[in-house]
Amino acid sequence: MMTDEEQEFAPFNKIQGVSSTNVVAYSNEYDDFISFEGSYVLGIFTGFKWQCVEFARRWLLLCKGCIFQSIGTAADMWHKLSFVERVTDGQKFHLKKYPNGSPYKPTCDTFLIYSASIQAPYGHIAVI
Repeated sequence: MMTDEEQEFAPFNKIQGVSSTNVVAYSNEYDDFISFEGSYVLGIFTGFKWQCVEFARRWLLLCKGCIFQSIGTAADMWHKLSFVERVTDGQKFHLKKYPNGSPYKPTCDTFLIYSASIQAPYGHIAVI
């Protein structure tokens, strides 16, 4: 296993991959780096480049035409986020939450929200 000193990081803004729905994922360079540089799609703020919450909001906007409210951290999403809103008409769609260990398995086009931990003090969100 490599130490942090031995690990090479991709430069900030470098493409890291593309989702199955053609949303580009960019390098944030370091796990604990926050650029405080805003990312916008069609004039809509999606978050700080290239945080996990920004990717989730950008994915939701590009793939579903919806956004979610401003949120402090990914870990906050589980308790503070209850709906997404369609950009074109403001219609709200309530989210279904399935806690870890429930009989429901994650499906395509859903979010996985991780709580805060020592390794991820702000939590994490991933898109399936």
